[in-house]
Amino acid sequence: MHVLESIDYWLDDFDDYAFKDFFKDLSAEMDVTNSIVLTKNDILNYLENINLKISDYFINLDSLNLIDKSLKHANVTYLDILLGQIRHIQVNIGYCNEKFSNNGVKSVEWIGYNE
Repeated sequence: MHVLESIDYWLDDFDDYAFKDFFKDLSAEMDVTNSIVLTKNDILNYLENINLKISDYFINLDSLNLIDKSLKHANVTYLDILLGQIRHIQVNIGYCNEKFSNNGVKSVEWIGYNE
C-alpha cells in the first residue's frame, strides 16, 4: 500500500484527480473508531486504479517532455519522478526481501538478474 500510495501521489500530472493521503485518513479514522480494516478486494481495487493511472501517465509522456518540469510537482522533472518511483519500488522490494530472509522465508528470486 505504501508504494501504491506513492505512485498515486507522484503520477498526477495528466488528470484532474486530487490525491487523497490514504494512510493519513486511515490512521485518523482509526484513532477515533479503531475499526477500519482493508480487505484484499480494497487493495486489489486500488492496485487496478493505480495500473490505469500509470498507463494514462505514460500515454502522455514522450522523449521530448521527459525533462520538462512537472505541472504539479514544480521542483522536479517527469524523468525525476519516474526514476524516483523506480528506486522507491526497488528499495521497498529489498526491504521486504530482508524481512523475509531474517524470518526464514525464501525471498523472491530475481529473474534475469546479472545475466
